[in-house]
Amino acid sequence: MPRSPPPALTTLPTELLLQIATHIPRTSLPALFRSYRSLSSLSHDPALWSHRARTDFNFSTSATLTISWRTIYKRLMNPLLLTWGEWTDGRLGRTPPRGCGNPHAGDWHAIPGVVKGANGLKVVKVGCCGWGVVVVDLQGRVWVFGRVRNEEMWSARKVELQVPEGKRVKEMVCGRGFVLCLADDGEFLEFDILRIGNKYRNQKHRSSLLGKIYSFSSVKNPPALIPLPSTPPVTQLFACWDHGLALTSISTMYTWAAHTQLSPSDIRAVTLLNTRITCIAATSRLGAALTSSGEVYTWSLTGEDPIHRLHEGLTHPDNTHISGSMDYLTTVTSTGAVRVYNMQRNTDMTPLSLRQPSTSSSPVVQVVSGDYHHGLLRYDGSLETWGEASAGARGDGVKRGYAEKEPKKVVKGLEGLILVKVAMGGWHSAALAIAVGEEEEGLEEKEEGTGEDEGEEEDLRPERVWRDMDW
Repeated sequence: MPRSPPPALTTLPTELLLQIATHIPRTSLPALFRSYRSLSSLSHDPALWSHRARTDFNFSTSATLTISWRTIYKRLMNPLLLTWGEWTDGRLGRTPPRGCGNPHAGDWHAIPGVVKGANGLKVVKVGCCGWGVVVVDLQGRVWVFGRVRNEEMWSARKVELQVPEGKRVKEMVCGRGFVLCLADDGEFLEFDILRIGNKYRNQKHRSSLLGKIYSFSSVKNPPALIPLPSTPPVTQLFACWDHGLALTSISTMYTWAAHTQLSPSDIRAVTLLNTRITCIAATSRLGAALTSSGEVYTWSLTGEDPIHRLHEGLTHPDNTHISGSMDYLTTVTSTGAVRVYNMQRNTDMTPLSLRQPSTSSSPVVQVVSGDYHHGLLRYDGSLETWGEASAGARGDGVKRGYAEKEPKKVVKGLEGLILVKVAMGGWHSAALAIAVGEEEEGLEEKEEGTGEDEGEEEDLRPERVWRDMDW
């Protein structure tokens, strides 16, 4: 008996078409909606775009929205890059505003401001190193704002790190003076971006054991490829101060020192027997691992103390995430409670308002720290900061003086914006944000009228709309 042909897309119910559209690669969506005139209506379904925002950009929000999810998705493809804090070395990627007089006297850098040099880059990831801001764009390229080795960058200028041809970076983490990246083919890139004048200026190429690691003695030099086994696969990268860390799918952890020439014997494997590790982090001296049961173990990155020590102050059965900075380790529980420990002093520095499960209608999404300042991003896209002023790194307009012991919402400079991601470095901070104002001018007009005969098959009415999306 002859097999019946498969049903055409146009005969499928809308619910099934939406399910198909949620699994199609982002770059193939325009072709799907141009295929049939009847499919163009899918491009207006809010459920599709809210789902794609979560899967493609890990974005969702509890904020009250006055724009469509489709517009939100479009703006997520080209968000605003904001920076604030210490501005020397060009690390903010922006200059003092005209007429501000003495730039050291004003508070312009202590308030979040847009980095104009990032406009049009389509930034999807952001991180802070010691003397700059690092971003990854939609094409998988890596850019640095700030001072880097052999390049003194100021204002809105930026440097593109030389990712090997044909590769795209999909994950990026920042250390004090280096950047670790995971490429789309499973290979690893390490960029040395230390500023001019430090003790590592004349350091040569370095290597590492994990996968294929690229290392750079300058952002302009071609990388050195070190082909190494890629199994078991790495599930998380973390960079801190002068060390890199990686977690594999079988809970083996690797650590190595940055800025040094290494042999395979210099790479340190760390394991916790019969324990599943879900997340890793580090301070300038300690590595840290979060287990599936919420326990936090630490060990010395320098090898002085190879014993894995249970940290009772950070351990909690509801822990879901751990992060680290120079001296601090921070955990977040599934109920929104936060713990912040100064590991150098072994002191609990958690604000009183964050010690108990959150009662806020907008739970904590992300907690980050610089050298002495901290911030948390909530589900509604708002930012709260505390800690030292650190030359304006809190974003509240205060450059020096007292330390905030409790989180306070940052308002000035963030009006009409929803924050998507936040990063903090030594004495500066950065964030990706989208505007939540009115719909894009002209977008709805393009959808309502084409100016052509709708009876012609060549019309492809959605094509002009999707060209506007600039995939």
